[in-house]
Amino acid sequence: MYKINSAQYCVTATIAVTWRTVLMSSAFLWRSSVPLSATDLLAPDNQCIHHLFERQVKATPDAIALLFEDEQISYRQLDQRINYLAYYLQCQGVGPEVVVGLYLERSIDMVISLLAILKAGGAYVPLDPGHPTERLKFIMQDARINIVITQRELATSVAVPIPHIIIVNDKHSTRQRDEISEITSLACDLNLAYVIYTSGSTGKPKGVQLFHRGVINFLLQMRQKLRITSTDKVLAITTLSFDIAVLELLLPLIVGACSVIVPRDTSTDGQQLAKKLRSSGATIMQATPTTWHLLLEAEWQDGQQLTMLCGGEALLPELARRLLSCGKDLWNLYGPTEATVWATIYKVEGVARILPIGFPIRNMEILILDKDLQAAPEGAIGELYISGVGVARGYLNRPDLTAERFVPNPFSQKPGERLYKTGDLARLQANGSIEFLGRNDQQVKVHGYRIELGEIEAVLTQYPDISNGVVIVQGETSEEKYLVAYLIAKQAHAFRPGELRKFLLERLPHYMIPAKFVLLEALPLTPNGKVDRKALPRPENVRHKPLVAPRNALEESIAAIWQDILRVESISIEDNFFEIGGHSLLATRIVARIREAFGIEVSLSNLLLCPVLMQFAQLVEQTLRTKQEERSKTLPVAVPENVSAPLSFTQQALWLFSTLEPENIAYNLPYAYRLKGPLSIWALEQSLQEIMQRHQILRTSFEISGSEPVQLVLDDCKLLFQVVDLLSLSTDARSHIAIELMRMMSRRLFDLSSGPLFRIALFRLGFQEHLLLFTFHHSISDDWSMEVLLQELAMLYPAFVRRETPALSPLPFQYSDFARGQRQWLPDNLASELAYWKEQLDGAPSFLELPTDRPRPSMQTYNGARVALTLPDSLYRPLQDLSNQEGATLFMTLLTAYKILLAYYSGQWEIVVGAAISGRDQPEVERLIGYFVNTLVLRTNLSDRPSFRKALSRVREVCLQAYAHPHVPLDYLVDAVHAERNLSYNSLFQVSFALATFPLDQIEMADVSLQSIEIDNGTVQCDLQMWLTQANKGITGYIEYNTDLFDASTAVRMCQHFHVLLEKIVAQPDIPLSEITLLSSVEQRTILYDWNTTQTAYAQDSCLHQIFEVRAEAMPEAIALIFGSQHMSYGELNRRANQLAHYLQDQGVGPDVLVGLCLERSVEMIVAVLAILKAGGLMCPLTLNIRQSDYSSLCKIPL
Repeated sequence: MYKINSAQYCVTATIAVTWRTVLMSSAFLWRSSVPLSATDLLAPDNQCIHHLFERQVKATPDAIALLFEDEQISYRQLDQRINYLAYYLQCQGVGPEVVVGLYLERSIDMVISLLAILKAGGAYVPLDPGHPTERLKFIMQDARINIVITQRELATSVAVPIPHIIIVNDKHSTRQRDEISEITSLACDLNLAYVIYTSGSTGKPKGVQLFHRGVINFLLQMRQKLRITSTDKVLAITTLSFDIAVLELLLPLIVGACSVIVPRDTSTDGQQLAKKLRSSGATIMQATPTTWHLLLEAEWQDGQQLTMLCGGEALLPELARRLLSCGKDLWNLYGPTEATVWATIYKVEGVARILPIGFPIRNMEILILDKDLQAAPEGAIGELYISGVGVARGYLNRPDLTAERFVPNPFSQKPGERLYKTGDLARLQANGSIEFLGRNDQQVKVHGYRIELGEIEAVLTQYPDISNGVVIVQGETSEEKYLVAYLIAKQAHAFRPGELRKFLLERLPHYMIPAKFVLLEALPLTPNGKVDRKALPRPENVRHKPLVAPRNALEESIAAIWQDILRVESISIEDNFFEIGGHSLLATRIVARIREAFGIEVSLSNLLLCPVLMQFAQLVEQTLRTKQEERSKTLPVAVPENVSAPLSFTQQALWLFSTLEPENIAYNLPYAYRLKGPLSIWALEQSLQEIMQRHQILRTSFEISGSEPVQLVLDDCKLLFQVVDLLSLSTDARSHIAIELMRMMSRRLFDLSSGPLFRIALFRLGFQEHLLLFTFHHSISDDWSMEVLLQELAMLYPAFVRRETPALSPLPFQYSDFARGQRQWLPDNLASELAYWKEQLDGAPSFLELPTDRPRPSMQTYNGARVALTLPDSLYRPLQDLSNQEGATLFMTLLTAYKILLAYYSGQWEIVVGAAISGRDQPEVERLIGYFVNTLVLRTNLSDRPSFRKALSRVREVCLQAYAHPHVPLDYLVDAVHAERNLSYNSLFQVSFALATFPLDQIEMADVSLQSIEIDNGTVQCDLQMWLTQANKGITGYIEYNTDLFDASTAVRMCQHFHVLLEKIVAQPDIPLSEITLLSSVEQRTILYDWNTTQTAYAQDSCLHQIFEVRAEAMPEAIALIFGSQHMSYGELNRRANQLAHYLQDQGVGPDVLVGLCLERSVEMIVAVLAILKAGGLMCPLTLNIRQSDYSSLCKIPL
């Protein structure tokens, strides 16, 4: 009889325990309750894995089976290559129970080799090239491997001498493959399919032997659970030595889907993996919680079509919550290698405090047993045992361990059925699902890897200077977990952590290397003499050597990154990343931060090879130098100015526009300044003349040479400098007249065939006050160029005032040299950038349909105006803070708000905006005047109405990717992506955004100050442009709009809504966009209440005919109706309606009596309407073409 502790169990639990006792007496076990009736739930006897694949080949021979980087292969081609290799393997003696080593990097050849071994009847043994030689040597000797399949580049590194080494990617091995159509295999479903070595407590890994039958059952059940079809793409990211790779590589191949194989470096880099997820179009991905954390840290969140599988470690609720917000479906999976990949599955549909591992897959059984192998009551903790077709045969060459872990099933009636003793603790929840609680032994999971701590401890004690050691796991979450080794050294003063780490790396995989070593005088013991692991001290960052400070800015920057990620107080340049707490997950974060900080790619292997900060900094420096050298190759060479040069790509676009629309001034660039102080006009003119002479582009014109436009530098070119004296006007009129004259001058056309293509006008308003206007054609200048000109003017003018010879450092080359170099370099070096833009803009909306105030003209116009936009100082700091919190720039934050504004106005939630960049990514061009600017096309999908914070994250990612691909000229891009061209609007985008950061709008020239003023020449280059300026005091700017589309009031309203939107997102950045309104409180009151104040008095006690009668009595002779030549007065209409009304009342018509009205349009129709109303009845109009049967039906309708 059970004794129930009332303090521990409620009544429900008591009943459960009692009922459980009854069930146990009948050899109860927990199993899947679904009967095995469907024929596809369990494969027929003697079915092997490759049989399922062969069946699929016949069904979809031309479908793509595998993708790896730029390589793809169809099912038919894959089968042909597999058959050839399988035939060759059989000739080498491969058959049932013969194991073959797979020593391959991730590739299509890896899958070919795997399936070829299975077709030949053999079993494969993964040999990971990333594992230490000692470990591979042990596996090959323990498994008695005589044949290894490898790649040419790995052949010389096979760990031990092997009789047969097959190089799968050798061109000579491909001959005659098409001649072999079928392979006969003697293997059956109970033969070995593969042997995977997992960590072993004795210090040596152990080989788990898996059957074909278990794998087939697993694949068929996962196909059913996940509902995978031929349209799916599965992203394969897992190493073959981890058994979950079976799902990624084989499950797609039995349903006609595609497996996308990811290179090793990509699978461990969150940024690269996120990029691969997007570019591949993957619909299913399986990963450990650690890898999912990597993706989320890389700000991946656009997996709305992605089914996410998570296993290998405990899935915590917070991670599940974040994943559910990013993807389509989330499944939590559990299973040891000994049970064929996954044994239980659970679809996560809501996040509770505890996430169960779910229920067993079909044909698998889960038991929660106590130490006496009795079923544990519901809610009680027990050890998890697994039974069923997926349980492994046992451990290769380890009968003792097999007998220990694979025990007879006391609850089964099947002879010989066994239970696998997992060593995991679990309990049953009330709904029958299983809750995982951890381990009851020294086996752990760190970053998804199954590790026997005893194996590490055994290797540690082989080190000559260590007498004893214990390894434990520290860290709470899966992301934070790391290994710590507590050591007793024979001579503590001589202990060298770096030497010990090197020793371990030669014998253990990198994920089994402790992150920290702690020296102790003695290990703490329990009363019975065992090591008290709970009493081991928490590791501290004890420095074993002196602190050596960074020696330069680069080392300082890298040290700061390490310090931030490792959370340590100080970093020495002699510190080893892994000795101060680093591990593989943190290494991936280091790599991502280096990419973000320096714009270069360093791989995870770089950090593994150079773990000391000083060495790693040297590697980063070399990578930066290589990048600089590559960039320097693109620098132009100076050519004499009398030699013509081609136009740059951006120049050619403007030249073509000006040729097609010679009367258009859209690309006139005006800049206006107010000058205060005693101006020397002579010194100003001389300074400007010197600048024109210095920059050839200011003396450039365009002409046709042959069939192509070229730019020519004019030797003798006079500065177009005009002085307008307005002193004769009244003081009040001068400034107004000057502004109007400047606006007119800024609209004057340029003749591109006659230089110079810029003009200067000086307006004299007083003896110490002037206005200065520069007007450039955009083909020779941009905003950056204007700042260059002002800086040089500020240096030249004082020298000329003092009658000194000015001295500016010479320019390395001119704009024409840049254009020439761009033409030579760009077309051959844009493949990768174009590939990015083609992918980024594929399927992008071609037109943003903003609500316009007037119909769009059939030909695009460039008539524009602007309205001012000033954001209050109270918004500036919160916007900066929000940007900093999200790792974004103020530009990204304001651009996100602008896109949301456009989405609300247009009703389109996928927004494409143009944004200009300087195009000056080489220091040598920063001092040149010229048209360098390029426009990036920034596309963001907000259709799921995320929060502003998430929207900002998406915009940030799009911007960063665009910044990494900035060289494709806009017109070049339009052609490359085959963008839709329309005469009424711009291709790719119709709205743009710009933010000028602390622009040079005021300079001092001797005693003269120069201050920028606004000048509007009445043009705009697209439908809508937002131009903002960030200065010390806040954000100002304007919206520029096409006046043929929008009214000024619309632009003003947009500015107001932008202001409201910014205030709301700063206050609540996490609320969904669907809950944000752009309306101010005043607007809401106007729209909801003021415009709906329509109350007015009317005769509520009068009927319609009575109102008519009052009017007929007042004006009886007035004409009421005209029909053709027939006229009828109010009095006559009233009399005839009365006559008919009396008749109707005689027929019984009164209140609520329905009267049909079937008349042509006529005077009589109106008479009848009024008569029915006067009689008190209800009118029911009937059409003349209604069927007779319908009349009958209508007449039967009750009131």
